[in-house]
Amino acid sequence: MADGTEEIWSLRVRNVTQLVEQLIGESLRPPLTKLKELKVETNGELMTMDEFVEKCVEGIITDFDGHGLYANGNDVMRTVVRPSHVVAGKHHKKYTHVMWVEKLS
Repeated sequence: MADGTEEIWSLRVRNVTQLVEQLIGESLRPPLTKLKELKVETNGELMTMDEFVEKCVEGIITDFDGHGLYANGNDVMRTVVRPSHVVAGKHHKKYTHVMWVEKLS
């Protein structure tokens, strides 16, 4: 591959990797922190996605109360979810939990 083919393939692989990262986005980024650490730092409340959706739809929690961070297993993601996202049906359903963080007064 002395004719430059190797460089071309390397460039194509990088371009494809960048495209995949853009399309998949959040799932390729490392998690923000572990749940135990964040719960202590923020006094956050971990709830299942179903619990979070129910509280948002019923108006028990609103954007004025705070925000959530998507979570799966032991990992909290960097992506914020707001109750208004849920009410509008624009939340990510691939996550199993939400770490709810109350606004400080």
